[in-house]
Order: sequence, then C-alpha cells, then structure tokens
Amino acid sequence: MLLKISHFIFLSSFILQTQAKIGDFCKKGEASGTCQKTSNCASGVTLQDLCPNDPGDVRCCFPRYPCNIDTFPGVCQDKTASTCGGDHGYFKDLCPGGNNVQCCISKTTIDKFVDFLETTYKLAIQYKSGASGKKSANELVMEWLRHEKYDGLTSGWDTLIGGVDDGWINFAKGKKHPMFNQFADPHFCGQAFETDHLGASMNAVFRYPPLAYPYVNRGDFGGWGGDLSTLYAEWSRAGKPARSWVKDRIIGNTGTFKLLDAIEDTDAFNIGIILSNLPARAIHEIAKDYYKPKAGYRTRFSAFFKKRFTDREHAKTLAREMLTGPGHLSPSNEDSVIPLLRTAAIKKDGILTPLPSSLSVAELAPFIDGFVDALEELAKDKGKAC
Repeated sequence: MLLKISHFIFLSSFILQTQAKIGDFCKKGEASGTCQKTSNCASGVTLQDLCPNDPGDVRCCFPRYPCNIDTFPGVCQDKTASTCGGDHGYFKDLCPGGNNVQCCISKTTIDKFVDFLETTYKLAIQYKSGASGKKSANELVMEWLRHEKYDGLTSGWDTLIGGVDDGWINFAKGKKHPMFNQFADPHFCGQAFETDHLGASMNAVFRYPPLAYPYVNRGDFGGWGGDLSTLYAEWSRAGKPARSWVKDRIIGNTGTFKLLDAIEDTDAFNIGIILSNLPARAIHEIAKDYYKPKAGYRTRFSAFFKKRFTDREHAKTLAREMLTGPGHLSPSNEDSVIPLLRTAAIKKDGILTPLPSSLSVAELAPFIDGFVDALEELAKDKGKAC
C-alpha cells in the first residue's frame, strides 16, 4: 500500500513538472517566448506544441519572432494588429502562423548608406546651383566617396580618370558633410562594403563606359581590370599555381582581388552603367532600387557577367586584352594610360615580377581560366546567408 501511494505521488509530481504554466519559457530554434493565452499575444506569433499539456487556447507566444530576407533582419508580426516600423514594409511567406503574420524588415546600414547618398546628392545640387559647366551631381557624389583615398597623382587615379573637383570637396567640408565608410552587403553575410572603392570604380565606368568587344578601357581598369592586374602579380610571385588557386582567391577572403573586391567592382559597374545611360536618374534612386530586399543585388554577378563578358570565350579574350593589350579610348584609338598603370600595379610589390605580355599564351592560360572560372561560379548568384 505504501509503495502504491509513493508511486502516485511521484507520478503526480512528474505531470505537474511537464505541464507548462502561463508565463513559462518556451523556445523554437533560437527564438525564445513564453506560454500565453492566444488572446494575450495578439501582435506576436503563436506556435502550438511548445507548451505541453496546456489547454487549446495556450500557445508559445513570440513577441519578436525573427525573420529575414538575405541579410536584411526582420520581426514576424500580425499586420492587422501592428504597424511595421521598418523602411521596407511587410513580406509574406517568411513567418509561421496565419496569412496575417508577416515579416517586417528592419532598416540596415545599407538603407543608411542610401540615405547618405541622397543627402550628398542634394548637397551637390546646392554646389552646382547658379553655376554652369560643372560635373553632374551624380558624379560629384562619386567623387565625394572616393576623394580621401582614390584621388591624386600618387594614387594613379588622377591619371586614370582625372582628379576630383576640389571646389566641391571644400564646399562639402565647409558644410561639415561626413563620410560613410562601410555598409553590410545584403547578399553575402560578413562582407562589409568599402564605399570609397565602390565610388572610385563607379566613377571610372560612369566616365568611361565599356567599349565594343574586344576592347577594354579605363572604366574596366578602374574596376575588375585593375584588380585582375594585381592578382596576376600575386599569382606570378606565388610561382604561377594552378587555375584553381586563382578561382579560390577571387571567391575567398584573401588577397588584392578577393570576394569583397569582386562585389564592389560588380556593383560599381552595374550601377555606374545605369547612371551613364540614364543621366537624369539620381544616384540614390538607382541605389535604392538596386539594394532593396530581393532586388538587383541578388543577381549582381550574373548581370555583370552577361553585360560585360557575354560568355566564357569573350571573357577570356577580354581578360587577355586587359593583361597584355594596349587599352583603348575608342576602337580606333589606343590608350597609353592602361599599359602604364597596369605595369605600375604589377610591379608595385615586386619590381622583378614579369609582365603578362612576356608569357606565352599557354603559360598565361591557367591564370585567365581561373579568373573566368570564378566569374562563372559567382554568376550562379548563390550568396551567403548569415
């Protein structure tokens, strides 16, 4: 009899311990909530089977259940009971619960960068007011982004695309206009954009749009072509390793032409070409369309590959032209600036580094193949989630 009573007491205690109470903690993945009556969780997310043995009207309530689009963070909310305070509004099919529970995307550093572009653009309009013959407001924004690092004779950028408008820079400084140095990439978690490189490469392609195949120009060298030249120097000093070394370098995080550089070169090209073709559009408007959730950044590499290289064989020809050719101002006019700056880039960290033109076609082929392998891999537009 005593054994039966003890067994009954133990069983009752076990049931009480496993029966969650109102206010008890519950969890789904990394999200933490509390067990509540559904009527007390009107604006949040409620999930069942996380508060065992409770009545049917008790669920695990998550006031801030996380959701995301790529690297844009958000919170799941009942849109009929809450207002989305994020800049981008609600997105469907990202949250558990009914159709009214949707993901409210929060503002990120990329949104702040777009706001910064707009402020800079408006300041450039002020500078241009009442004066003729000055550069466009879009180009002045690019010059503000690049003026600290990518300007001057010693940097090579004065030779490549010309110096910045010093009057504009002094005007903006007089207004105590700040710099905006970095923002988090929306598609590749952990990649932080360097806005000065973005602005410089964009300025190059804006001023020198791509020429017809098979020619390369200063716009190319200011982006992918310059980085390809410094990567060639690394490859040569490393003993000319296999093509996989080149590909791994570009899609990795080490060296002078790494993934971040590829991202910046690509976005500079994609946005710069739009601004060159549609000069009436403001830079911040184009950037906002490009960087909003699920927008152009998702297909940046495939768009870049198609617009600039077309296919593998064209890409190989353009890469070889960039490394060994004269460069062109137009199809009928060669450009001595590209060989000059290419040589300087290649020999910067090793005066004895042989120029690509001194190698045979077969010797240079692994490097070019590795570059195009990387382009094709990136053109799959996989991204990297956090």
